[in-house]
Amino acid sequence: MILDKFEKYACITFNDRDNLVNSLYMHIRPVYYRNLFNINLTNPFLDKIKQEYHELYILVKKAISPLEKYLGTSLPEDEIGYITLHFGGYLKKRKSNIQKKTMRYHLPEWGCYIKYAKKTN
Repeated sequence: MILDKFEKYACITFNDRDNLVNSLYMHIRPVYYRNLFNINLTNPFLDKIKQEYHELYILVKKAISPLEKYLGTSLPEDEIGYITLHFGGYLKKRKSNIQKKTMRYHLPEWGCYIKYAKKTN
């Protein structure tokens, strides 16, 4: 679900989903246990992540909503920052295995359509 939402929001499709699902699971599993046992994690890179990768951080924050629903709580920004790094590293490493999607927005108040293609790099 997280990966589906990320693809939707980022307007991309991962061709090697299995690898990403497995690596994401390996990252999310400790997040689950830290949340379960109320263990706080400090991300010393959080401010830099939010500043330099702001769009990616926002996409990840939206995409993790199924996990937050499952946990019954919002994830701390520090955890979201680490997940953002996970997605960012994967996107950078696997540029050739990503298909871009195009979205069309209908803006009736302006009487027009906008075609938008999200860049991945």
